[in-house]
Amino acid sequence: MLGFLYKFVLAHIFGHILLPPLKQLAIQTGGWFNLPTLGSCIFLVFGSLFDFAGYSMFAVAISHLMGIKSPDQILTNLLSLVI
Repeated sequence: MLGFLYKFVLAHIFGHILLPPLKQLAIQTGGWFNLPTLGSCIFLVFGSLFDFAGYSMFAVAISHLMGIKSPDQILTNLLSLVI
């Protein structure tokens, strides 16, 4: 259930609802670097993070249903300092 929330709800909110208007604002502002560009980068990273985390949770859940005990290391990946 948490994998569904990550993959389909949070990743969609960050990647398809919040990111496009912010990207458009960054383009309209112009210049090499501005605050909307930084926000676009952050939303893109969060969208990718939740998309990957949701997919990983689905994969672990399916492996558990098949009887394969794969490690639940999703939280350690989310808390990692290295992206």
